[in-house]
Amino acid sequence: MTGALAQDARAFMAATAEVAGEKVSEARERLAAALETAKLVGQVRENAVERVKAADQVVRANPYQAIGLASVWGPPRLSGRAPLLPQPRLIAPCTSPH
Repeated sequence: MTGALAQDARAFMAATAEVAGEKVSEARERLAAALETAKLVGQVRENAVERVKAADQVVRANPYQAIGLASVWGPPRLSGRAPLLPQPRLIAPCTSPH
């Protein structure tokens, strides 16, 4: 949600805080949920942008390694046949009293 739209939505919420009525109450609940969702989406977007910038810096600092990694992992990932990684072995806890 854009900043201006979010501000208008919050202003609406404040202006209708004392208004009674089932429909107004339902609208306020939906708007509050939409505002919370928009806030979370914004946080996810900011996090993704930071990670992409970090990845870009790594690729620019190590271009040949990035090309090598892409050539090994790219085609199998795109075809849906990624190389199998070793699976961790799970060890059951010892239940013996000794």
